[in-house]
Amino acid sequence: MKKWEYKVLVLQARILKQEFAGVEELNKLGMEGWELVAVVPMVVQLGLTGATPQVRCFLKREFKGSPCPKCGAKLEEGAEFCTKCGEKVRK
Repeated sequence: MKKWEYKVLVLQARILKQEFAGVEELNKLGMEGWELVAVVPMVVQLGLTGATPQVRCFLKREFKGSPCPKCGAKLEEGAEFCTKCGEKVRK
């Protein structure tokens, strides 16, 4: 069974002014390998500065790493240390 990892990418108003290019736009943002699941436009109220339009992109990709033996966090392939607890995972 495939294991998935998920990420929410918040983009500012510039993306609302043009049509979202999907995978091409994600690649430009360094998100190669991620699949776009949903795009949700939002307006965020920022106190005195007013409302700021944003887009939240929900992404997923197949998880190909392994869990940290100490804390269970997801480790990227080839990781030497866990980014959550600092445990050394490669000898």
